[in-house]
Amino acid sequence: MVYSIQNNVAQINGTNGIYDGKITNPSVRYGRNSADSYFEYCKALSGKPVPKETADFLKNYDPKTANVLKQKMFEVYAEQLADDNLPPLDFEYRYMPSQNIDKMALLGAAFEEMGKKVSVSVQEMTDKLKQGFAGLTSDVISANSLDINKDGNIDIAEYSTTILASDMLSKNSAELDAKNITGTINKTGLYSVAAYANEKNAVNANGNLTDIYNAYNLGETQKEFLSDAGNILDIQA
Repeated sequence: MVYSIQNNVAQINGTNGIYDGKITNPSVRYGRNSADSYFEYCKALSGKPVPKETADFLKNYDPKTANVLKQKMFEVYAEQLADDNLPPLDFEYRYMPSQNIDKMALLGAAFEEMGKKVSVSVQEMTDKLKQGFAGLTSDVISANSLDINKDGNIDIAEYSTTILASDMLSKNSAELDAKNITGTINKTGLYSVAAYANEKNAVNANGNLTDIYNAYNLGETQKEFLSDAGNILDIQA
């Protein structure tokens, strides 16, 4: 098992994983190991359809009622998982080795989460999101908010902004604040940032993600990340 369970919470990190002995940079190795383990955890849940409450939350997202909707959604989904003896819905996905910002670990996790691709088209990312939220009508979901430079593609630097946003919202779903970054994402942060995939929120979401991108100079971080071919090793190739 690539994750442990403590107090009915799946604990996911990159301390060990498939890239041990293969990726030299310890931060990149940690981020990619953790993201790979997170995918394995998600696969264990993949047999469950997106609950109606999740679809309603994303289609009708309103900050005034978000907490109520999320709590109801979690309760219903948790009951479904318990009935099927599946892994717990609660999880802690640690993509950085500590609470200190480790941008190489962040980019490593982003690269792994993007399917070991440096860049994908907005349409490809949109299609991926639609598959993940199959209970939603197709006109609701869009990856437009992630395309910070408006070139029709989403690179790992742009995508990594959503990881940082999820991290911030995991500690306080009411605000995006750098002081809330802990290097860990939980279900609250995941579902909160999911609202960014709603097309009607695209303008505001893009503004928030652009601020994160600029604040952490992620474009330059991407150049540094890609300067070492070992960071984007694909052991499946």
